[in-house]
Amino acid sequence: MIAVLCSDIHLCHNPPVWRSAETDWYAAMNRPLQLFYQARKYQCPVVIAGDVFDRWNSPPELVNFAIRHLKMPYGCYAIPGQHDLPHHRYEDIRKSAYWTLVGAGVITDLKPGTVYQASQNLYLYGFPWGHGITPLHTSSTLNRENQIHLAVVHDYCWVEGH
Repeated sequence: MIAVLCSDIHLCHNPPVWRSAETDWYAAMNRPLQLFYQARKYQCPVVIAGDVFDRWNSPPELVNFAIRHLKMPYGCYAIPGQHDLPHHRYEDIRKSAYWTLVGAGVITDLKPGTVYQASQNLYLYGFPWGHGITPLHTSSTLNRENQIHLAVVHDYCWVEGH
């Protein structure tokens, strides 16, 4: 295993209506996060392709929960999705709960146009909400054997008629 990949965690302070029977919503949110324990077991990073939170202005209790559960010993890399951004605007990222996780050192924000080496052979390229996917600029240092180059994308795709 070289990384745990996920997206759309949508951490939220209150359960959605269809989950209102949960007696402890924070414990319920922690159940799918058990996947992250695999990252500890296999000593690899976690990569989140957007929408860590359900709202950009999540309350402190939820931000504290995220800090406790998303801090990974081998790194947690992420891009913001539209729900992580005030009014879906990337320009306002510094006003968000997502950015609090960046400032706290819990996640590494994958800025567009920057290459991140997440492990010995894993390279990440961030394409957060509102940023188009651009081709990889190849060079001799980026084409070594056994390297994995991963585009981390948060976008909405719609195919007419499907």
